[in-house]
Amino acid sequence: MPGPSVDVNPNHCTINPPGEVHAPSKSQNGFVNFNATAPCTVLFDPPDVFKRSSAQLSQGNNKLDIETEAGHSVVTIAGCEDKMPRSVGAAGDPTDIIVP
Repeated sequence: MPGPSVDVNPNHCTINPPGEVHAPSKSQNGFVNFNATAPCTVLFDPPDVFKRSSAQLSQGNNKLDIETEAGHSVVTIAGCEDKMPRSVGAAGDPTDIIVP
């Protein structure tokens, strides 16, 4: 099963898709592709999925391996904590990486 892709735009403080993003577990060689429009740091809370609380992304594709069999991590962009859209409905859902 290929890993899901997540688009990260630090200039507009957006991460797509919003809501739940399901990824395969470590034993299934799971990973997530983060496609960044510019270099940035993403934060993971809790750090369960990747076994770290943040990751430096370069512009373009960044493949991060899943480091757990089960868990979840909400993804935010460093410096955008107060700017993330919080509208009513799906558009306001934070991106939550869920394994399995």
